[in-house]
Amino acid sequence: MANSPPSPVQSCSPHLPLSPVEMSSPTIPSSPDSLGQSDMTLCNSSLQSGLSPNMMNSSLRIERDGASKPADVKESLFSRHGKRSQSLSPQQHFARKKPSRTSLPYPTNPAPLELRYAARVMNLKFQSEFPLEATKKFEEQLESGLSQMTTSTLYRGYKAKLATREVARQCMLLTTWEIEEAERHSIFLDGIHAENEERFKLAEWELQCFRKIFSQRGQAELGDDRNYLQAVYQDESEALRIISTQTDQVAKLLSVRVRKAFLKSPEVFPMYPITFSCLSNEEPSDSSDESCHVDDSDLDSEASCEGSEQLTT
Repeated sequence: MANSPPSPVQSCSPHLPLSPVEMSSPTIPSSPDSLGQSDMTLCNSSLQSGLSPNMMNSSLRIERDGASKPADVKESLFSRHGKRSQSLSPQQHFARKKPSRTSLPYPTNPAPLELRYAARVMNLKFQSEFPLEATKKFEEQLESGLSQMTTSTLYRGYKAKLATREVARQCMLLTTWEIEEAERHSIFLDGIHAENEERFKLAEWELQCFRKIFSQRGQAELGDDRNYLQAVYQDESEALRIISTQTDQVAKLLSVRVRKAFLKSPEVFPMYPITFSCLSNEEPSDSSDESCHVDDSDLDSEASCEGSEQLTT
C-alpha cells in the first residue's frame, strides 16, 4: 500500500524487495566495518517512520540471538533461576499476622483536667442561656408567651421540663458520688501509707504496685480531681436551680389554667353532688363557707341526747 509507513529496518539495496523474514528481523552487520552504515540505516529509518530521535540514545542493544537487553543490567549473584519462590502456607501467614503475646498495651492514665473539662463542655446536655437572676426577672415575659399555648401543649412542656430537671438532678448526684469517691480513695491512700511506714516497711515500688490495684491516681491527682469535681458540682447545682425555677413557672401557669377549667365545668367531675351550694360555678366567698359550716353546738347537743338515751335504757 502507498500510505503504509516504511519499515524501521531497511536493506542496503533499495531496489530489491524484502522477504517477510527479512522485514521481521533486524539487519545485523557481519563485520565491524559495516557497523556504522547499519547504525545510520537504523537511525534514518527511525526518523522516516516518525519515531522520536531520543530512541537513538536508548540503552537497548541488539544481541546476536535477537533479544534486547538493557546495557547496564547485571545478573545478581544471589538469583536462582531454577527455583521459584514458594507461597506461604495459611499457618505461616496467620503466624506472621498474629500479634505477639508478649506485647502489652499502653497504660491508661487519666486525662489532664483541661481535656476533661473540654469533653464535659462538649457533652453538656443543658446549657442555660440566662442565669438564675435573669430567669426570675423574665418570669412575666415567660408567662405571657406560655399563656398563648393550649392546655395540652402546656402540659407537654411541663412534662419535658420535669424530665430535664431529673436529668440535671441525676448529673449532680453523680458528681456528688464522684467527689465522695475521690475523698474515700484519698483517705485509703493515707491509711496504707501510714500502715506501710509503721508496720510493713515495704519498698516504694511495692507500695506503688499495691496502690495501682485500687486506683490509678495518686494524692496529687486526687487533689486535682476533688477541686475539679467541686467546680463541676457548683455548675450543675446552678443548672438545677435554673431548671427548677423554670419548671415552677410553668407549673404555676398550668395550675391556674387547670383551676379555671375545673371551676368552669363542674359537671365533668360527677363524684361531687351538684346540689351542694359550696361547689358552685362562682368563686367561693365567705357566705358560701358559712352555709356549709356546721355549728359545734349542734354536735354537742346531739351527743348529749344520745348519752341520755343510753343511760335511760
